[in-house]
Amino acid sequence: MTIFEFIKKIRIAYLKQIVWRKYQIGNNFHCGRNVFLWAKNRISIGNNFYIGRYSHIECDSEIGDNIIIGNNVAIIGKYDHNFEEVGVPIRLSSQIRNADYKWKGNNLKVIIEDDVWIGYGTIILSGVKIGQGSIIAAGSLIVKDVEPYSIYAGHPAKKIRDRFDNKEVETKHIELYNINYKKSKLETIKIMGFTILNMELNNIVLSKKSLLTTISPNSYGISTKDLLFCESLKESDYLVLDGVYFALASILLQGKNIKRNQGPDVFYHFMKRMNDTHGEIFFLGSSQKTLEKIKDKAAIEYPNIKIEYYSPPYKTEFSDEDNEKMIEAVNKFEPDILFVGMTCPKQEKWSYQNKEKLNTKLICCIGGVFDWYAGNLPEIAPIWWKLRLGWLKRTIDRPEIFKRNIPNIMIFIKHLFLALIGIKKYRNGTI
Repeated sequence: MTIFEFIKKIRIAYLKQIVWRKYQIGNNFHCGRNVFLWAKNRISIGNNFYIGRYSHIECDSEIGDNIIIGNNVAIIGKYDHNFEEVGVPIRLSSQIRNADYKWKGNNLKVIIEDDVWIGYGTIILSGVKIGQGSIIAAGSLIVKDVEPYSIYAGHPAKKIRDRFDNKEVETKHIELYNINYKKSKLETIKIMGFTILNMELNNIVLSKKSLLTTISPNSYGISTKDLLFCESLKESDYLVLDGVYFALASILLQGKNIKRNQGPDVFYHFMKRMNDTHGEIFFLGSSQKTLEKIKDKAAIEYPNIKIEYYSPPYKTEFSDEDNEKMIEAVNKFEPDILFVGMTCPKQEKWSYQNKEKLNTKLICCIGGVFDWYAGNLPEIAPIWWKLRLGWLKRTIDRPEIFKRNIPNIMIFIKHLFLALIGIKKYRNGTI
């Protein structure tokens, strides 16, 4: 290490540990001369961050990893002075720095997601989100949200073009970025013995063979009586929240909510993702007629996806011959995504037991979505999911499901109560 490098290291340590100690700053932080940071509440900066000379951050900010901010950039508050105070000069009006400031701007912040480049002399006003992978041209004024993987320029800035020439290249970049730079950033919450994904589905990487399953109060109840099913959930690469009510456990026990990624969310996310990248999807389960409906409908709504399917025999347990035929059908097609719809818990156990034999990047167990998308059952309108009442609509449409599931749901409620009163085996999921 040279003298210059040593002095530089001491300077950065001094700034992080003393001058800006109230802020959260990650590793590999670099800042040029005369950089100024201030926020009323919070500034958080991720890893591998560069900010150039004479740049200012003067508002609440959440900044991701791998960021370049050029010289003379200003990230500032949109409403730092109450210019609507009647009879008071703006110079003497209340301002954001005052402890009792109650005007606009108190809760506004700037969010800058990963892999962003902000050019020389850019001004960013609070209340905006700079999407992942975007580029802001020099001298721009940002007053509205910036789309991910886009290039913006102007005063005020407008979208000029996409960062990449096509969606296929963009998706490949995201997958490689996630592999190489986000291995430790998979956000999960562990509750009652289950580790649940707590982030957007676009963080799921399609580069290795993975299994995605869902958990709900009903599936929790089943898992207490079916050890193989319990193992299939706990050993899934991605366990996502199906319905909102299992999140009650996280809210009551840890004070944290869980990102909702229900079966329909999973289905529509990956259908769109594969359509954007001209991917391949295989549907395994349900009847031949239902699968034909799915393929016909998808050909209209998602014309860029290549789709195949296989209808297995309807039986409680599959024979070795049945399994071989299903695996052969999937592997002959080699899909990017395998959707499995055989009802819970059969689909999860089958997928878990045969995961290593299947030539696909991601196996998703999504059950009832097959019938909804095919039109066999009325699809639940988005407003029901938004109001977190999808379960109620499903109960109205098919009361027999509620009768079938209520014993398992009561197990979940009982175990949650026991966890709340402090019985560790229920809180930790070691029952």
